[in-house]
Amino acid sequence: MWTKLGLLLLLAKPVGTSGHQVMPTNSRVTAFVTSFNSKNADDLRSMMDAHFSKSMFTSMKLEQWVVAVKEMAEDLAPIKLQSPIQDKPESFVSPFQTKTGAQWGIRFDFESNEPHRIIGVRVSPDPASLLEVRKVPDHSAYENLNDLAVRVVKSANVPAVGLATWIDGKTELGVSGIQKTGSQEPAVLSDRWLIGSIGKAMTATLVAIFIEEGKLDWDTKLGDILKDMPMSEGYRTVTIEQLMQHLSGLPQDQIYTAPDLERIMGKLEDPVKIRAAYAKDVLNRAPLSPPGERMAYSNAGYSLLGHIIERIAKKPFENVIHERLFTPLGMKSAICSIPGSPGMPSSTGQIWGHYETPSGPIPGKIIQPLVLLTAPAGGGFACNLEDLAKFGAMHLKGLVGESSGLLKVETIKRLHTPLPRKVGNPGYASGWVLTPEAHLHNGSDGTFNAELVLVPKLRLVAIGIANQGFSRSPTPGLEAVGAIVSRSKAKASSVGGR
Repeated sequence: MWTKLGLLLLLAKPVGTSGHQVMPTNSRVTAFVTSFNSKNADDLRSMMDAHFSKSMFTSMKLEQWVVAVKEMAEDLAPIKLQSPIQDKPESFVSPFQTKTGAQWGIRFDFESNEPHRIIGVRVSPDPASLLEVRKVPDHSAYENLNDLAVRVVKSANVPAVGLATWIDGKTELGVSGIQKTGSQEPAVLSDRWLIGSIGKAMTATLVAIFIEEGKLDWDTKLGDILKDMPMSEGYRTVTIEQLMQHLSGLPQDQIYTAPDLERIMGKLEDPVKIRAAYAKDVLNRAPLSPPGERMAYSNAGYSLLGHIIERIAKKPFENVIHERLFTPLGMKSAICSIPGSPGMPSSTGQIWGHYETPSGPIPGKIIQPLVLLTAPAGGGFACNLEDLAKFGAMHLKGLVGESSGLLKVETIKRLHTPLPRKVGNPGYASGWVLTPEAHLHNGSDGTFNAELVLVPKLRLVAIGIANQGFSRSPTPGLEAVGAIVSRSKAKASSVGGR
C-alpha cells in the first residue's frame, strides 16, 4: 500500500497459478474496466463481489477494495484498453490510455480452476513490467549484508542495493553495485539515497516534537491553526492527527500532471510560497469524505503539515527538519533538497537514481517543482544507510518502552497507534503502516525504492534501498528485508529454545 509520489499503483500482489485452464472469459476484464470507468462505488462493489476470488479479501475487506479502486479510478479513468501484450489462461496484460492520454498497463491474474475468478490486478506506467511475476531466490545462506546486497542486485537486476540493520543497539551496513549505469564507480556506504515517502514518518515525528513543545496539539483543528486561509467548511474540523493518519478527507494527489503544477504554482520559485499556494489549492477542493471517516493516502495532507510547520517556525520546512530532527539524532548526512543539487542523489560523486524501463535502468531524477511541492510528503528526503537506521532505532526504542532521547515513549507510541476509521486500511498510523509483526513504511519517487521495517519483538530495524524505481513485487528492498527478518526470527527461536 502505499504510493509513492506516484509511479506505481499496486492493487494486489499477484498469486502464483499452476496447471492449465480454459481461457477465462473476457467478461471479467470487461466488467472490471466498465465499473472502473464508472467511478461508482456500487458498481465497483457489485463487480468485485461477482468477479474477485475470495483470496482477494484475505488482507483487505471488500469495502477497502472499493475505496482503493475508486480512488485510483478518480486519478486514471476513463481508461481504454488496447491490444493485449499477453493473453494466457492464467493472466491478461494490456496497455491502456488514461484520461490524460498517458500510456499505462494493467495485468489481471486468474484462478487456475473454475470459475477462474480474478486473484490479482496490477497497474503500472510501464506495461512491459507487468509481463512477469518476479520469483525471489532463497537468500538464507547470505554471509553478511554486503553478500546479501550482491545477491539482491543480481536477482532484481538493479544498479545498486544498500542495506542496514540495527539489532538491539548494533548497526550493520552493506552495499553492492554501481552508482550510475554507464559508470564503473561503485556504490559506497557514504552515499545518500532518496527515501521517498519514508519522509512522511519523519514529518510526523517533527510534528510530534512541536506537540510536545506545546506549539501544536494532536487535536488542533485546521480552522484554528489556519484562520486566515479560505477553505472548504468540510476541512475546518480536521485535526493534526487526522492529517498524519490520512483521515482528513483531503485530495490524495498521488499523480501530478503538468497542468496541475501550472495551476498550483504558476511561476512561483520560493518553496515556502509554493507550499502555501498548494495549501490554498487543496483546501478549496471538495473533501473526499468527512474527517475521520475513511483513510485515503494523501501527499497533499503531508504537504499541508509542512506548511503548518513553516508558519509556526517562520522558516522553510527543509531548514526546520534539519535543525529539529536530523541534527539532534546525529543524522549528519540527512538532507531535504532537490535531487541533482550538490551533495544530493543524482549529483556528482553521489549515487544516481534510475527509471525502470523495458530496455533496462535509465539514470534520471524527478523534476524540481514536484519536489518542492511535496517535500514534507517525502520529496527530496535523502540520507545514508546508517542515518536512516538511527531514525528507525529512535522509533523502535520508544515502541519497546525505552527512551529515545528525542520524544517521550508515550509520544512515539501514539505516533504508532491508528485512530478508528470506518473505511480504509485500519493499520495506518501517523507515518507508519502496522502489521501484526512490524511497523513500516516505504518510499519511491520513481528513481529510488526504499523500505524501512521495524520489528519490535526482535528489536530489529531493517532497511533495503535500490537506486531504481521498481514496479514488480517484491521490491529489492523487501526481498532483502525478508531474508534479514527470517534470519533474526531463526536466531530468536534458537535462543528461546535453549
